Amino acid sequence: MAGKNKCMVVHAALIMTILLSATIAMADDNTPVPAALSQVNTWFNNNVKPYTQRQKTLDPAVVTAEAGQKVIKVMQDGKGNFKTVTDAINSIPAGNTKRVIVYIGSGEYKEKITIPRNKPFVTLYGSPTNMPILTFDGTAQKYGTVNSATVIAESDYFVAANLIIKNSSPRPDGKRVGAQAVALRVSGNKAALYNCKLFGFQDTLCDDRGNHLFKDCYIEGTVDFIWGSGKSLYLNTELHVLGDNGITVITAQARDSDSEDTGYSFVHCKITGTGIGTYLGRAWRARPQVVYAYTNMTKVVNPAGWSNDNHSERDKTVSYGEYKCMGPGSSKNNKRNLSKELTDEQAKRFISLGYIQGSKWLLPPPNPKGQFSVLDAVGGVGVIIWNAVGDFIAATALKLTGITSLVLAEIAAACEAALFAHQWQNEQVILEGDALLVIAAIQNNLAANHGPFGHLMDDTRRILQSFQLWKANFGPFGHLMDDTRRILQSFQLWKANFVLRDANTVAHRLARFSLTLEHPVSWFEDPLDIIFDLILEDICWCGTLFFPSFGKMAGKTPCMFINASLMIITILLTSSTAAIADDTIPIPSDSSQVASWFDNNVKTYNERKSTLDPALVAAEHAPQVIKVMQYGGGNFKTITDAINSIPAGNTKRMFVYIKGGVYNEKITIPHNKPFVTFYGSPKSMPNITFDGTAQKYGTVYSGTLIVESDYFRAVNLVIINSAPEPDGIREGAQAVAVQISGNKAAFYNCKMIGYQDTLYDYKGLHLFKDCFIQGTVDFIFRKGKPLYLVLITAQQRDSASEDSGFSFVHCKITGTTYARRTYLGRAWGSSPNVVVAYTDIADIVHPERWSDFGHPERESNLFYGEYNNWGQGSNITSQARYTRKLSDAEAKPFISLGNIQGSKWLLPQ
Repeated sequence: MAGKNKCMVVHAALIMTILLSATIAMADDNTPVPAALSQVNTWFNNNVKPYTQRQKTLDPAVVTAEAGQKVIKVMQDGKGNFKTVTDAINSIPAGNTKRVIVYIGSGEYKEKITIPRNKPFVTLYGSPTNMPILTFDGTAQKYGTVNSATVIAESDYFVAANLIIKNSSPRPDGKRVGAQAVALRVSGNKAALYNCKLFGFQDTLCDDRGNHLFKDCYIEGTVDFIWGSGKSLYLNTELHVLGDNGITVITAQARDSDSEDTGYSFVHCKITGTGIGTYLGRAWRARPQVVYAYTNMTKVVNPAGWSNDNHSERDKTVSYGEYKCMGPGSSKNNKRNLSKELTDEQAKRFISLGYIQGSKWLLPPPNPKGQFSVLDAVGGVGVIIWNAVGDFIAATALKLTGITSLVLAEIAAACEAALFAHQWQNEQVILEGDALLVIAAIQNNLAANHGPFGHLMDDTRRILQSFQLWKANFGPFGHLMDDTRRILQSFQLWKANFVLRDANTVAHRLARFSLTLEHPVSWFEDPLDIIFDLILEDICWCGTLFFPSFGKMAGKTPCMFINASLMIITILLTSSTAAIADDTIPIPSDSSQVASWFDNNVKTYNERKSTLDPALVAAEHAPQVIKVMQYGGGNFKTITDAINSIPAGNTKRMFVYIKGGVYNEKITIPHNKPFVTFYGSPKSMPNITFDGTAQKYGTVYSGTLIVESDYFRAVNLVIINSAPEPDGIREGAQAVAVQISGNKAAFYNCKMIGYQDTLYDYKGLHLFKDCFIQGTVDFIFRKGKPLYLVLITAQQRDSASEDSGFSFVHCKITGTTYARRTYLGRAWGSSPNVVVAYTDIADIVHPERWSDFGHPERESNLFYGEYNNWGQGSNITSQARYTRKLSDAEAKPFISLGNIQGSKWLLPQ
């Protein structure tokens, strides 16, 4: 490191697990689950607050129980309170009124566990990274069906998180009597299961009675593998069918009367598995009530959907509903006789927390972020050193063990930061942290004024003075506090300041990584590119930049900063072995596997330096960030100014972070400015809009966004051409939203909105993943060679020798039309090349499907292929004379990354 810095600033941080708040919050029973799966967790977190914020809205018994939590540890190696879960449950007194968290260490526990009715408020909790397995082989023959379960929860307010629960009895063969085998029975009221996996065959889950939530779970079985009289909401849960030659059924809901307030609601779930012909439910009883909403149904689902169980009189008494589901097994692709496609109003009560009266009892999962856990006695520390001009100096990550309290963890993090800072010969240091008590103790001045956060300090003082807690808390750890002070006092000048958590996000990310380590790891002088993709958005939001040439910190004197943080969330980073983007592995046919396929085949650049284009490796090694905020606070207020600031002949990856808002600009990235990334927040996507038309600019240059340069990326953007819809009268009404003529460009989670000629995919290799493209005529057109993943065309290939064409894989074709007038493509050029594969096609497509554009002579040259599509618009009739129904071998070149030579340039977003 050249020279010596005059000042060093240390950031130390801990995210507190329990947030205190003066405001009253509640679990909102009315706000419906959003239609977008990506928004579900945000919706849940916004509507299900911790009990400390809801003491006036929760059941009083819940408030009392949560205020007096107790932890029992079960460890097979004898290091806990008990070696078996059963012994732990037996230790809980009858009539228990406190939340008892039974932490179960990793391993396989062969037990039959019952939580009796007189022991409410029990939580079974495992590590999300090493989930314990609870298993038993009970069958109906030996115990009766309801009592065959491996885990029986009869008590109220039961919670389970991060568990695998199995019934290990053999699969029924149709010959043995009493072969039913339950993995879990939930008979208590107001129970929640988070991130649990239930394995069995027949009758896996007895959802017996009461209000229940199953979130982020996995349930596997064959026949009636969710059954009973519960009233439950299943959210983002996978239902996996083990198909065989016999009948397979997901639900057997046992409502007998309209007066019974029971039923199952599946929202944003996935139905996967093997075999075909699985029923969503059967009328085991006279009036079952089951609804599937926003659920992805694969081909395992029977086209009929539901079964009356050979009771035709129940056809009119069942309450089976579906709402905006998707996939080849959904009602929009198959005729249903027993279920209704629900209206928005009819579906509303099934897709909110009110369905299970969540406001009265539902709480977030225990230790949802695991920032610090006395259960595991482990914490992670991340430290990053940087200076005010953004130069990276050093970083370290290490795991702490034997951490027995939150206070000890916070002090240890601050001490490690100070030790790391001491290695650098600086004269001044400033420690900033979001652990208020620790900062005050380091200052050795509880009465200090903390400026804008003074009210927080006042609250802290009052608490300490009320409980005489100051000495008791820091007494046992005083030597660590003294060490920290001594280290800081070795500097010529030192300070300790309190900051909010948002100013300390990078160290938090490093601390997460530390939990994957056996030994401390440090980096010196080189930028932390291995975590760059993980922290880019947080860096931009925070307003603090931590990498070379990221810009100067306004209002700061030259100094060196150290960010330190304690956390216990694990994020796995890349290994040291080389990886490539595999150009040969085809995209899987199951849409639920596409994300995994992409992640497995498109690794980060540090894993692929030997396989990527050399210019790309050099660019990604030295990224820079430019912030655009239209109301100030960034480097520029307009995107155009940001682009103008990039030098011609640029060789570095330039991240242009665009804060949410509407930007009325016409933007061009010229060919001599490669390696540009436009990046918006997925939660508040910026809108870039302009009203350019062909009449004023010519079609090619009417685009709101014109990208002429190579290696462009766009992430989380909305790009609009706001010109009015062509009326067929005005000349030059074409209006492009995006024109892309640079090579090797990728768009992730972008929306492109226009009418005619929305996307001008001019030339080059391109990827469009998780995008939305809207238009009327030729709204994807020209000579590019793109791959559209999870998204109609006028492709202009003029010769069979031209290596261009469009490939649409796992896309959706939706919209409004009149009398099926939409063509999938037209022969604008003489030899167009377009393939549509694994795509859900709505009933808007013209029976001819493809148009020769009034040029019958082009028939012999065009290539229009379709492969394994579904939906009401996927049927290929005799009128579709240009369609080629592709074989597996013919489709293969179009459904892999090799179609766009992805191994040489494609990187994750």
